[in-house]
Amino acid sequence: MRNKKYILIVGMLFLLFGGYFIADKLLFSGVKPRAVDGNGFQANFFAKKSIKNSPTVILVGGGQWGDYWGQQFAQKGLVGLSLPYIGKEGLPELPEEIELTYFENASLGLKRKQRLIQTK
Repeated sequence: MRNKKYILIVGMLFLLFGGYFIADKLLFSGVKPRAVDGNGFQANFFAKKSIKNSPTVILVGGGQWGDYWGQQFAQKGLVGLSLPYIGKEGLPELPEEIELTYFENASLGLKRKQRLIQTK
């Protein structure tokens, strides 16, 4: 009786985790984000693997909506950069505290990132 309980629990866990990964593969048709942390800024970068000279949309504010729209733009063949400027570790608490060089660093870093992707 006890072995049956363990088999049942293991089977349920297998179905739960296996079902999650199968559903994710079947239902998710988007572009996964690539985290960019360095060069003076933090962001999530969204682009299809085969981009060449695509226009870029920088979504200032980042967060869930920035990530959502970055993914939507990437699915349409554009490049999306979800750029938070407050509220994350290493970023200021208030918008007034952000340095404008942060946005310049993001723009320059985006150009470097696109060059790297295009050469792969």
